[in-house]
Amino acid sequence: MKNVFKIEILKTLGYPIFWAILLLHTFFYILVVILGANIDINIQGVHIFRLFSSTYMWGTMAWIASWFNLLLAIMIIVLTSNELLYNTFRRQLLDGLNRNQLVLGKLMLVACLSIYVILIVTISGIIVGSTNSDPWDGQYLHGYRFVLVLSVQSLAYMSLAMLFGLIFRNTALSIVMYLLYFIIIEPFVRLFFSSNIDSFFPMKIISNLTPMPDFMGMLASDLSNIQAVDSNTLSQLQSVPEGISTTIAVPVCIVYTLLFLFSSSFLLKSRDL
Repeated sequence: MKNVFKIEILKTLGYPIFWAILLLHTFFYILVVILGANIDINIQGVHIFRLFSSTYMWGTMAWIASWFNLLLAIMIIVLTSNELLYNTFRRQLLDGLNRNQLVLGKLMLVACLSIYVILIVTISGIIVGSTNSDPWDGQYLHGYRFVLVLSVQSLAYMSLAMLFGLIFRNTALSIVMYLLYFIIIEPFVRLFFSSNIDSFFPMKIISNLTPMPDFMGMLASDLSNIQAVDSNTLSQLQSVPEGISTTIAVPVCIVYTLLFLFSSSFLLKSRDL
């Protein structure tokens, strides 16, 4: 296993596209966090900087980071399809690895990238949080579970990306089909199912792991301090329907991730590399 990991890391570090996408991911995430934490924008009566207070910070950080999971997925597609195009997988088989180890190597890479996501969100959260509140107060780690859930989400996105790369084998086609499935195909298919079933489709349940911050709930909290506001108005603001609970969504996403990995392994075993 250690040898498989070493080979995968050496291969990956040699790809310029890996560094290009990783730098883009880091740059744009940090840029959005800096702008959000320092620019006062009013959305639905809620000031953006409040989202970076200790109460909401980790959920906000995870939500922002989830925007850029797509970049990591594209990276995995490029790396996987390039290894098919340039016969890297075939060379590894000739060098003594088996097909299960090829999938294991990519899984280790995906796991490392998920850890990278946790680290960059945690470090940026500590920096932003230390400027807005006492880092040792009781609320500082409130909501940190969103960061851990984010890592599950990134694993699922990248595992599906690897599967698309193996199915279509061509980099451009794989990226186009991945985006079409995410934006058009699955949403269209979901139209024919009830909301109870619709919520469990892969892309929907994976993307919903990191929900948008509760702007309406924050607005209701602010308005509750104003005696002149009608109680019915407050109750309507606070009654926004929630999706599937995290305790259900996370295990389902893990099952989907295992299914994607199993399918990738099956493709590698059944196809001629």
